[in-house]
Amino acid sequence: MAPSEVDAKSELIHKHLLSLPEYQNSISIHTFIGSLPGEVRTKPLIEQALSENKSVMIPVYHGVDKPPSHSLIRSLDSLGMTQFGIEQPTEESIIPSEITDAGIILVPCVAVDKSGNRIGMGGGFYDRILKNLSIIKIALTFDFQFIETLPAEEHDIKVNFVVTEKGITQIKG
Repeated sequence: MAPSEVDAKSELIHKHLLSLPEYQNSISIHTFIGSLPGEVRTKPLIEQALSENKSVMIPVYHGVDKPPSHSLIRSLDSLGMTQFGIEQPTEESIIPSEITDAGIILVPCVAVDKSGNRIGMGGGFYDRILKNLSIIKIALTFDFQFIETLPAEEHDIKVNFVVTEKGITQIKG
C-alpha cells in the first residue's frame, strides 16, 4: 500500500479501536510502535491515549536471544531508532514497567485468521510477550491481512479481537 493509504486506513482502525469498551475502560495499554512498512501506524493512537491520561507501555527489544522488557512512555519524543531498525525508548528514557499492569495489549501481525491465530514478522518476539498473559489481546491489522485460516500450533497465542479499517471482530472461543 502507498504510505497515504496506510495512514488513512490506520486512522479508521484507530476510530474503531477507540469505540471498543475494552479500550475505553483500560487505564493502561501496551502497544507496538507501528512504523515499519505495511504496519498499522500507532503513533497517533499513542498520542490519543496519553492525552486521555492512560498509561502507555511498549516493548523494548534487546535482540533475538534475549527476552523483551517493557517501558512506559510519556511522549513520542522519548523514542529513538535501534540498531535493529525499530523505534523504542532511548536507553536514558526507559521507565521500567510490568506488562501485567496493562489492561489491553495491541499486537501487530502480518496476518490473522478468524480463529485469532496470528503470524508476525518471525522470530517469535510477540509470542514471548504474549505467553502466560491473561490480558485482552487486540490485533491491529488491515482488512486484507484478516483471512479465513492460518496454520497454528498448540503453543501459539490467540488474540481476542481483530480491528481493521472495516470494523471490529471479537474472536469466539
